[in-house]
Amino acid sequence: MQTPPRLRVALLIESSNAYARGVLMGIQQYVRQQHRRWSIHLTEQGRGDAPPEWLSKTNFHGVIARVETPLIAERLQALKIPVVDVSAARLWPQIPWVETDDVAIAEMAVAHLLERGFQNFAYCGDSSFNWSNWRKQAFLDAVLAAGGRCEMFDHQGLDPEVAEKSLIEWLRLLPKPVGVMGCYDSTARQVLDACRDLGLSVPDDVAVIGVDNDELLCELADPPLTSIAPNAVRAGAVAAQFLDEQMQGVNLKEDCLRVPPLGVITRQSTDVLALDDRDVALALRFIREHAFEGIHVNDVLKIVPLSRRVLEQRFERRLGRTPHAEILRLKLERARQLMVETDLSLSTIAHRSGFAHDEYFSVAFKRAMGVAPSVWRREQTEPYRR
Repeated sequence: MQTPPRLRVALLIESSNAYARGVLMGIQQYVRQQHRRWSIHLTEQGRGDAPPEWLSKTNFHGVIARVETPLIAERLQALKIPVVDVSAARLWPQIPWVETDDVAIAEMAVAHLLERGFQNFAYCGDSSFNWSNWRKQAFLDAVLAAGGRCEMFDHQGLDPEVAEKSLIEWLRLLPKPVGVMGCYDSTARQVLDACRDLGLSVPDDVAVIGVDNDELLCELADPPLTSIAPNAVRAGAVAAQFLDEQMQGVNLKEDCLRVPPLGVITRQSTDVLALDDRDVALALRFIREHAFEGIHVNDVLKIVPLSRRVLEQRFERRLGRTPHAEILRLKLERARQLMVETDLSLSTIAHRSGFAHDEYFSVAFKRAMGVAPSVWRREQTEPYRR
């Protein structure tokens, strides 16, 4: 039996940031797991760069691209081959599109700041990007729904020096304490720099959260930056599936998928508790520092002078859940992250997430997510179910 020829696939995706690298990883995982014979063409390029010369000189069967500019859209349209877009710019709406769920990202940021007791919120964005605008509106909606107040800053079109001075003045006038969401990690780092110039304490005066969980950027920030981790691997896998189906003759037209984020990766920039109940704040800090060590509520009671019933009542009154539920939430969040970002066995992941027994991990995960851990993990890279 003759082996089918390899399909030539071009990837116009930069590798200079964490999100794009995650998309590339997802494409690679799909190709490997589905045993596709693809010849991948990928060269180093910047986000929004014009398509390379080799794109028009080779007969490609398909392209996955960040269609960030009208020029990129025009060049790809001229090829008359299947294309999948993994950019939020949406400059070519007639083709399949995979993007992060920006509403879910913003809502997750608000929930994270609410958990820390903030009532004042602010969003720092760049209106030249669709994803920033979508996140801004969803952030505002979530804050207002929670009864908070929200301020906005937009540095689009400003000279860098003017933008820096404007940001500093904006932060100076914000009511404190305040929780600030940067539209992505680079913007959040600018907020941290401005806080340092103003002498504002992070996270006590200003808590800052970004998006993309670019570990290098987040860990080099001062203080280290809390960030929302998008499921870029899943986005890449779905994009690869969409292209695969098109190259097999399936007409997907305007199919699109918004991929929910994985969760919040908490670092020092939001590691504060703006709560008026010191006992609850102490209990919550202990839980967050030791959740993955297999602790129980009895361990929490050893460091607060309260009975279990009183602690649970006061904890739930301020956070909307019990200490046990908070421990379990953190453990499951860690487990989901490890399942997507590593090849560790489920047993190892359960142990590293603070579960003493694999069976309890499986039961708790299924109760929370609706499917078994193995099924959920497989769904992150298996073909998208329509």
